[in-house]
Amino acid sequence: MRIKENRSIIIFPEGTRTTINQNIKYQPGIAALYSVLSVPVLPVALNTGLFWPKSILSLRKNPGKAVIEILPPIYPGLNKNEFLQSLEKIIEERSSRLTIGKTDIAN
Repeated sequence: MRIKENRSIIIFPEGTRTTINQNIKYQPGIAALYSVLSVPVLPVALNTGLFWPKSILSLRKNPGKAVIEILPPIYPGLNKNEFLQSLEKIIEERSSRLTIGKTDIAN
């Protein structure tokens, strides 16, 4: 497994791209990996929902400045529910701040 090679795994915990203010339940697979691998997870907040349409048929991307923020790690030791709640809270709060006052121009 790549983790043993000290490589990173990038996962979108919602399982798909989302538009701003779209509330999608985080998938349990990320919590399973967190539990099994017992490594820190670095949450990442994005504002790309402003510029990249969710429609799989759309190749259009709107101009703008994509912001990607790497947030403080969540260390091993939480149970699956605590981890998912913590992950969702930190990502959603920060992502909301990145898009506050903006409209979803992608759709």
